[in-house]
Amino acid sequence: MKKTIISLVSVVIFSLLLQSCFEIKEIIKINKDGSGTFTMSIDMSEVKSMVESFSDSKSDDTGSPLAEMQEEYEATREKLEMIEGISNITFLTENDGYVISTGFDFSNIDALNRGMNVVYEDENEDGTQTEYYMLGKRSFERTLSHNLLEQLKGELGSGDKGIEGMDLSQIFSDVAYLNIVTFTDRKIKKTSSDDIEISEDGSTMTLKRFIFRKDADLSMDYKVKVK
Repeated sequence: MKKTIISLVSVVIFSLLLQSCFEIKEIIKINKDGSGTFTMSIDMSEVKSMVESFSDSKSDDTGSPLAEMQEEYEATREKLEMIEGISNITFLTENDGYVISTGFDFSNIDALNRGMNVVYEDENEDGTQTEYYMLGKRSFERTLSHNLLEQLKGELGSGDKGIEGMDLSQIFSDVAYLNIVTFTDRKIKKTSSDDIEISEDGSTMTLKRFIFRKDADLSMDYKVKVK
């Protein structure tokens, strides 16, 4: 059975345990007409530095922990290519495979949501599509339809102690998930979350969550007013 992106991410996390300094980024650039670009990236550059520091030589072939994602990606690409409104599908690796990203252009919010269903969920058993984002004339919303971070945390077990009794809040305290949205031709007026940081020019917002810290807020839903 083909593994989902979330399952693969959990395998990577499990394999690294004490090497837990990395970030997962969901990056959206959106135009006023609802078109834009989507990128999901995993950056383990710090892990590479840690691996090299414990190796006898920096030339040692330790292998990328993200290699399995690269091998599994072709089936994901085929599904994305079948979605109307999605184009320019990419899959890129950098830094010897320790930075990996997948992305696409979308023509409207529906295409974005459908593409994200493929990237994050692979497929829904009941055949329905998750509505991650909604776009209005002066509003943008990340919905409650799917809690990605709860799912990611759940892949490693329930509660704070999910891997052989280990305390995930200690092992993975620095694992961060960033939701970054840039409005290419509008400015942000206000947001529903105090945790959202807005850039100086008012066009980009960032919501950062530390997935495994104790009592961490894992909510990804918010509403944004734009002008």
